Amino acid sequence: GRAEMWPPKLFVVACLFLLAVAPLKAQTPLGIPFPSAVAVDSQGAIYLVGYTMVARLSTTAGVFQPTVPPGGCTESIPSATVCTHGFVAKTSPSGDRLGWAAYLTGAAPDSVSTLAVAGDGNVYVAGTTTSTALVPGPGGNPSGASRLFGAKLSSDDKSLLAATYFGGSGTESIRKLVLDAAGNVYVAGTTASADFPTTPGAYQRTLGASPVSVPFGCKGDSDEFVAKFDPALKNLLLSTLIGTQVVEVTNDFAIGPDGSLYVAATLAYPRDNPCTAPLLTRLNPQGSAAVYSVYVSGYALAVDSTGAAYVASDDRVFGVASPQAYVLKVEPQGNVVVRASLNGWVDSLAAGNGGIELLGHSWPGSLTPTPGAPTACYLWDSDTNRVPYLATLDPSTLVPTYLGYLTSDDAWMITAGRVVAANPYGTLLPYAVLPPGTACRRNRRLHIRRGGLSGRCGGPRRDRLLVRYRDWARSTRACAT
Repeated sequence: GRAEMWPPKLFVVACLFLLAVAPLKAQTPLGIPFPSAVAVDSQGAIYLVGYTMVARLSTTAGVFQPTVPPGGCTESIPSATVCTHGFVAKTSPSGDRLGWAAYLTGAAPDSVSTLAVAGDGNVYVAGTTTSTALVPGPGGNPSGASRLFGAKLSSDDKSLLAATYFGGSGTESIRKLVLDAAGNVYVAGTTASADFPTTPGAYQRTLGASPVSVPFGCKGDSDEFVAKFDPALKNLLLSTLIGTQVVEVTNDFAIGPDGSLYVAATLAYPRDNPCTAPLLTRLNPQGSAAVYSVYVSGYALAVDSTGAAYVASDDRVFGVASPQAYVLKVEPQGNVVVRASLNGWVDSLAAGNGGIELLGHSWPGSLTPTPGAPTACYLWDSDTNRVPYLATLDPSTLVPTYLGYLTSDDAWMITAGRVVAANPYGTLLPYAVLPPGTACRRNRRLHIRRGGLSGRCGGPRRDRLLVRYRDWARSTRACAT
C-alpha cells in the first residue's frame, strides 16, 4: 500500500464534552474534566483519569460511583482549597462512544493521578485523597490528612475490586503507576514523610539519608519513592525511598526488560538551583541496591529493550523566546553516551517502533517540522507557550527523524506512536494543525458536529470527538481559505 507521512496510531481528542454534563451552554471551565493520565487496553479502548472542580460529570448507569457523596466536600477543608473530585472514564478506540464514566471521590478534595490497564481489562488507579473515607473505597483515614491511595476497578466499572491507603503523615504525591508482567503494581512518587513505610532490605529506608554533602540552603525534606503491591493490593512487597538531603521530585518511572526499576527526578526548584544530587537511579529488580545513581536530571524517561535509559529535561521557563530541552541516552551501567538538544520543552518519552518517541510543547516557531509533517497554526487568543509537538528520535544519535505539531493545549503519551491530545476547556479550538505550505489565518474556528468534522470554519464546537491525526490535518485545509 501507499506509504503515509503520518505517524501510525496517533489520535487527537478534539474535546472532552462527551464527559461533561448537558446542556453544554451551562458549562464553565470548572465543570470540564481535567485528565491527569491516559491509557489503552489490549482492544484499543482509551481510559482517562483526573479530576473535576464541579460535580457535573456525566456518569453512566450501573457504575460503582455515579455521584459525588451528598453535598460534596462536606468535610471541613480550608476555605482556600478547591474542592476537586476524582474520576475514571473509558471511551471506544475511536473516541466516538463513551463506554462508562464514574467518580472516585469522597467528601473532601480528591484526585486520580495515574492508571494502568491489566491484561484482563481491570483498571488500576492511584491518586491523593483528603476524605476520611474514600467512597466507596477502603475504610479509614480518620484524620482527613492528605493520603495516597490505590484502587482496582473491574473492566466494566461496576465494582471496586480492591483499594488501599498508603504512605506517611507528610505531604506526598503519586506520579506513575506501572504493572509488571506478573500483574504486580508499582507506584512511584514523592514524599516528605519521615514515617513513610519501607520494607526490610530496601535500598533506602530513611528520608534524606544518603551520605552526600550539600551547599547551605539546599537541605530539604522530600525524596523519591517506589512501592510494589501484589495484584490484589493486599500486600506491600517492596517500598523504598531514593534521595539525598536535597529536595527531590519524582517525575517518571519505568521497569526495564530485566525487572530493574528506573526513576527520573528533578530538584524541587530546578531553575538556577545551586544544589546537586543524583537524580536518575536504576535499582535492581529487588529494589535493594542501586545499579547506578547519576547526576542526570529528568522530566521524562524511557527504557529500551537493551536496558538503556533515555532521559529528557528542559529549562522550564515559560514566556521566553527560545525554550531549551536536552535528551540523554544512558547505557545500562549509567554512562551518558549521547546528548542532543531541542528548542522546546519535553513532557513524555517512549521507546518503540524503531525509535524514541518524544512528546513536548513549545512556541509555534521554535521547532522546524520535518518535510511533510504538520506545522502549527494558532489563534490570536491561544496559549502560544503550549503548542504540543511529537518527534521520533533516532536511538543512536537522538536526532529527529520526524517532528510535527499537534492540535491541543495538553497531550499525553500512551505508547510509542500513540498520543492523546485534548483541549481541557472544551470550548474553543486553540489552534489548528495545517499541512505544510498552507496559509495560517487568525480568528477562525473549526466546527465539529455530531458525526465528525464538518470542514467549516466558525461556529461553536459540539460534543465530539477523537479523530485520526492524518484526517484532522487534512480537514483543516478549509480553515485557511
